[in-house]
Amino acid sequence: MNEQKFRAVINEKITIHFTLLSLINPLFSIRNFVIPWLEAGGIPDRCIEKKDKNGKEIYEGDKFLINIGKGVQAIDTIVFEYPSWKGQPVDGSRYTLFKYMISDTEIIGNIHEGESNEH
Repeated sequence: MNEQKFRAVINEKITIHFTLLSLINPLFSIRNFVIPWLEAGGIPDRCIEKKDKNGKEIYEGDKFLINIGKGVQAIDTIVFEYPSWKGQPVDGSRYTLFKYMISDTEIIGNIHEGESNEH
């Protein structure tokens, strides 16, 4: 089993990827940013251990674009709803991630960024 990966988006400008083991490693220089951020109530995004069609790791809170057929595209956000990861529509559509292959998705931003580029 792989160690769970996390992403901290600090002040919308600094993104740090880490594991729990890296936080306790005194040689992990970024911990000076991550630990105070966590103590202040920051909530990291969890990696879902999958990659999009471009090979980019997918994290909770990522916005993804998916072609749902006949020239129609949908934008969803990755969320965890027990017992699995799902796509929560952000554009009013009714399509969700697990109707389609994760490998067919494309990450276009995340909930910490401003409006994503139009596709």
